[in-house]
Amino acid sequence: MNGLCRKGARFVEPSCRLIAAFYVADRSWHNHAVPKPRKSRPIAARFSIAEWYGTPLTLLTADERRALGQRQSIKRRERPPLPCPFKPGSNCSKDSGVCTLRLYTRDTETGLVTGTNSTLRTSCPTRFEENKTINEWVGETVLDCHEPLIIREVGFLDPPVLEDGLPLTKKEREVGRIDNILMVPDSKPLAWCALEFQSVYFSGDAMSNEFELLRDHRGDDLPFPAASHRPDNRSSGPKRLMPQLQTKVPSLRRWGKKMAVIAFAYYVRDALGKCLRIPARAYTMAVLSLFE
Repeated sequence: MNGLCRKGARFVEPSCRLIAAFYVADRSWHNHAVPKPRKSRPIAARFSIAEWYGTPLTLLTADERRALGQRQSIKRRERPPLPCPFKPGSNCSKDSGVCTLRLYTRDTETGLVTGTNSTLRTSCPTRFEENKTINEWVGETVLDCHEPLIIREVGFLDPPVLEDGLPLTKKEREVGRIDNILMVPDSKPLAWCALEFQSVYFSGDAMSNEFELLRDHRGDDLPFPAASHRPDNRSSGPKRLMPQLQTKVPSLRRWGKKMAVIAFAYYVRDALGKCLRIPARAYTMAVLSLFE
């Protein structure tokens, strides 16, 4: 079999001309098949901070943005407190101070960054408390009362006793509280309903990237977001909201009471799907969406 080469199950005599043809064809294919490197296209849209410590980012001056960015580099316990404009008499309890997110766009020709055309995504539950507007709306819709009494953070479940005797963490106690209880004043028997707020968590890179960008940016213009962040609508529902509803709603139904859930419209659409519209007196739980 000397001088023979194998091709599949057949043995053929090698041909210098044939080998040369294969060589040329292979080199020709290689030269034409190598893809040319693609030019990187500039990213034109990213989510980032919409409201920071209660003020729209687009309304803050460059010096104010740098000052807040510098504040985030200080250890939390050493920072001076800032008031929460949506909950009078209280200071901001969120480490980042980010109230809402929005989508920012950058013009690929001029480089101008704008975000005023994007709706807000609420990332802090306290943001829903502005002027008690939502409490009054739910009170009027569910209880026929425009100015209900409000009791916040009401205990709902008794925490279990752990075998190690250690107290439960704040996260472990969350399912055992109802955000707000709305009551009709002087009603007999007492008329009340439960109210839950569901903000949206974000996924992607850490928000500290934006703090450093806003702190170090020397221009007066609004910089384009430094990293990718996006509202995590689907994760917020199955992991956060649904376990709480599965625990609380059956008990409220047995008591003949109703629950209203306040959530962002995009969150309701992506996480819960299409919801039926039914008369106010016919439901146990209602999902009321904002910014539709």
